[in-house]
Amino acid sequence: MSNTALLPVDFHGTSLYAAAIDGVPHVAIKPICDALTVNWPGQYLRIQRHPVLSKGVVVMQIPSAGGTQETICLPLNLLNGWLFGISAARVRDAGRRERLIEYQRECFDALARHFGAAQPNASYARITPEQQDQLTKAIRSVVAAKWLENDPGNKIHNHIRVAFRVARTEDLPAECFGAALALVRSKEQAVEQASEFLADFRGWFARECLAGGTPWTPAIQRNLTKQRGQRIQLPPRVDWLALSLQDKQAIGAALLEPCDPGERI
Repeated sequence: MSNTALLPVDFHGTSLYAAAIDGVPHVAIKPICDALTVNWPGQYLRIQRHPVLSKGVVVMQIPSAGGTQETICLPLNLLNGWLFGISAARVRDAGRRERLIEYQRECFDALARHFGAAQPNASYARITPEQQDQLTKAIRSVVAAKWLENDPGNKIHNHIRVAFRVARTEDLPAECFGAALALVRSKEQAVEQASEFLADFRGWFARECLAGGTPWTPAIQRNLTKQRGQRIQLPPRVDWLALSLQDKQAIGAALLEPCDPGERI
C-alpha cells in the first residue's frame, strides 16, 4: 500500500482523487464509480480479472464520511482503458448514460491537466510495427461477425484515436499498447455476447413467429401414438405472432440487458 496522500480534483462539481506515486499519476476508481452510479463490486471484479488493469492496481487510503478507508487506484494511462470498458449502450437512464459519456470524453484530460501532463511530441516512443500488427489482427477478429455493418473496423480505430488522443493508431504511445489491446478485446467479448443473443433471437423468431410456436406435426403425432399405443391429443395452438407483437417493447428492452452479471450497471 502506498503512503502517498490522495488529493481531491474537481470534475464538474464532483471530487475525484488522484496522486503521483513515484512520479506516475494514479487515480482512485471507486469515487468515479460512485459519481457514475456504477456498480463498484462488479467493476472491482472486472479490474481484478483483467490481465492489464490488474497489474496496475495500487492500494491507497482515501478520506470518507466514516473515516479513512483503503481504495484501489489505477495509473492515469490506464484510466480510459477501464472507462471505455463500460458500455454506455447498457445504461437505460438517459441522464446516467450522458454522464458516463461525459466522463469517457473529458475525465482523462481533466486529470492530465491536474498533473500538468503535456501533449505527446514527436520524440515519444510509439508502438512497434509488431504491436500495430497485433492490434490490427485483434480488430479484424472483432469485426469478423457478418452482422456488423458500416465499417466497424474504422469505428474501433477511431475509438482508439479518441481514447488515447492520437491522430493515427500507429501514433499510439508504447506505454498505452496494453490498454489499447484490452479495449479492443473488450469489444470482441461484447460482439460474441451480442452474436449469441442475435442467434437465440433468430431461432426464437423462426420457431415462435414463422413456425407458429408449435413443434407438433401430424408425423410426430403418429409416431407418439404408435409408441404409446394410444392416440395423442395435440396441445392447443398458441398465436405466438400476436403475442410477439404485443411484447415487442419487452424484446427491445432485452437488447439492453447487461451480458455479464458481474458487470451490472
